[in-house]
Amino acid sequence: MKFSFLVPAYKSHYFRKALLSILSQNYDDYEVIVSDDASPENLKEIVDEIKSSKIHYHRNKHNIGSFHLVTHWNQLLSMANGEYVIVAADDDIYEPNFLVEVERLMAKYPETDLIRARVRHIDMQDETVWEDALYPEFQDELSAICAYSTTCIGNYVFKKKKLLAKGGFVDFPYAMGSDNATVMLMAKNGMVNSKEVLFNFRISDIQVSHASKNKKIDKGKMLSEIQFHYWMKDLMDNLEYDPNKLNLSKVQEFYNRRIKGGLLYCSKMYYGALNFREFTRVFKALNDIGCFGRTIDKVMFFLDYLRSKKMYK
Repeated sequence: MKFSFLVPAYKSHYFRKALLSILSQNYDDYEVIVSDDASPENLKEIVDEIKSSKIHYHRNKHNIGSFHLVTHWNQLLSMANGEYVIVAADDDIYEPNFLVEVERLMAKYPETDLIRARVRHIDMQDETVWEDALYPEFQDELSAICAYSTTCIGNYVFKKKKLLAKGGFVDFPYAMGSDNATVMLMAKNGMVNSKEVLFNFRISDIQVSHASKNKKIDKGKMLSEIQFHYWMKDLMDNLEYDPNKLNLSKVQEFYNRRIKGGLLYCSKMYYGALNFREFTRVFKALNDIGCFGRTIDKVMFFLDYLRSKKMYK
């Protein structure tokens, strides 16, 4: 078996359309493993109506994806028979030539463990609202990491053997940064990008938003985001690369934009859920890593925190 689509499923609204896009591939050597995450909706009825021998249906006894999404991904990974795996959502759409083009790129770059399909965003009516940049067909490890091109995990194809050797999908609580971290780890032998748009990422109002306004959940998400950003810092601190001017520039921009800037961004999204003692610990961590350039930035960070606490009253 060449490819395994891993489908952690919960929502039924676009589920049929998502499955049919996978089954419409102009390619035959693949399987589709659907893991119904104890959905209250009848996903099995949709699977049964489609009647495809490529689909292997499994239902979890209890929902695990709400808090342990990556555990669900790794559960599916353990079921896969393919040499390569794709984590497919229950609402995104694959173009019919997705696997054909992926296999062509694999044949051209046999040493890589990671293929990235170019992406477009679609709305609830399948209208295009955004289209991905065109990346170089091959990027070395440093370039792939610094590009930070992850939209979601569904447009990536991973070599299963190498992914398992690295411990599977990187598991941060609430999957905060897990897609990015997994891609970065798998880029050791470079990353190959398609020129064609092969994947459609769904933007809809039934998706779970980042900030839930639940103190416990949002506090957990924030701590996970901080863990992920420090994980990225450790990765970059220990990455081996040619220290020429271009590479040093890429790394410096990554530190400033993705690590420092990312920490500030995710903190402001969730820090209203923190009590003052927790906030001061986060503030100190961000200050130590150099997130605040001026005194006014520190003052504004504090004032924004006070305003954001109103979300949780």
